[in-house]
This record gives sequence, C-alpha cells and structure tokens, in this order.
Amino acid sequence: MSVRAVKHISWIVTLPLMLALVIFSLANRGDVSLDLWPFKESITLPLSWLLLAALFVGLLIGGVIVWLSGTRNRRRARELRFDKTYLEREVIRLKREVERATSAAAVSSPHALPPSANNGSGRARSLPAATAGH
Repeated sequence: MSVRAVKHISWIVTLPLMLALVIFSLANRGDVSLDLWPFKESITLPLSWLLLAALFVGLLIGGVIVWLSGTRNRRRARELRFDKTYLEREVIRLKREVERATSAAAVSSPHALPPSANNGSGRARSLPAATAGH
C-alpha cells in the first residue's frame, strides 16, 4: 500500500472521529463536580472535558501496555539485525578469501589451462558429445 493511500485512509477515519468528538462535546456541556478524595478539593468542569480526559488517560495506559508488551519483539528484531550485519560481513570476507585462494592456486598450479582453453570465462570448454553411430 502506498503512502498516499495510507494518508487518504487516515483522513477517511480521522474526519468522522473528529466530527463525532465535536458533536459529543456540544451535547455534553453540563457541569459536573469532581471530588478529589482524600483531598478536600472539588473541581467543577464540563462533563465532556471529564469524559475526554478519561478517554485520553485510557489511551495512554493502553499505549504503554502495548509498548511494554512489544519489548521482547523489538529486542529480537535488534538481535536479528545485528546477526544479519555480521553474516553479511562474513560472506564478504569469505568471498574475498575464496578469490585469493583461487587466484593463488591458478598462479601456482603448473596444470592450469591456458586462457584460450577456457575462453576467458574461468571454465573449461566442454568436449563435443560423441555420436551414436561411430
């Protein structure tokens, strides 16, 4: 899915939610008194503010729980990225080692094929197949 499509879907979801939030706030403008026990304080505020604050606190608590539950997966992903980087470097090192060994073997081998025998490709030419009648 493209970034542009995600932005469109985001707006399609966000706009109706914002509209519902505005309608909810306008419909619940009555004041409520909130007692802060054990303190002897009381706060008077609109009901919509109190409900929206409770919704916000619930979202924060849920977000923290989800973030904490993903700790193991994030740690494992970090370990796998480290392993991948290490293995990629190991592959490069081994390829260089093989190249050095093959070039050293080709220089030191007295039975190496001349370049015309392998067409410069590093592989020997195959011999023609024998015919069945001969």
